[in-house]
Amino acid sequence: MARRGGRFADLPSVIEAAKRAPGAIPHASSGQGSIYHAVFVLLSRAANIELLHVPFTGGAPSLQALMANTVELAVLAPEEMAGLANAGEIRPLAVASAARIPGYPDVPTLRELGFDVVIENMKGLNAPAGLPDAIYTSLHDRFRQGMQAPAWKTFLDRTGAMDGYLDGPGYQRAIDNVLDSLKAALAK
Repeated sequence: MARRGGRFADLPSVIEAAKRAPGAIPHASSGQGSIYHAVFVLLSRAANIELLHVPFTGGAPSLQALMANTVELAVLAPEEMAGLANAGEIRPLAVASAARIPGYPDVPTLRELGFDVVIENMKGLNAPAGLPDAIYTSLHDRFRQGMQAPAWKTFLDRTGAMDGYLDGPGYQRAIDNVLDSLKAALAK
């Protein structure tokens, strides 16, 4: 995400500028070690660049910093940035998901831009290990029903977010993949 009127119109221009001036481009995240910080860590490693990390205490302060031109880039969830993006105040440069986001079909994925980075802000229902099967099934089924409700579909349509349902084992694999990617990037 970049601010309209800022110097970056697309991600390749960010990469080029970062190669010319390592550590000079400030980017916001929702905190040290957050999923949005991880996107920049993985992108920086994949593109062989260095950006200046400016951690905030959440998406809203990151968005405020972007709008105030305190930082030049930020990673935000669709629901956090939808209003300002739709109004043309901020510009999505790329998405870190595996596929393009339906609400922003013209915004390429990082993979499409040549960076093998896929990291999504997954939300899930977690429970302690050893949960009885009947309780697991009940929680799973109710959670899944909620994701099929008209209110959930309306939320997705309004914000441009994607419905990425995974069952318990699939959700665990997705989390493990993100952690494995981060471990590999940080080991470099």
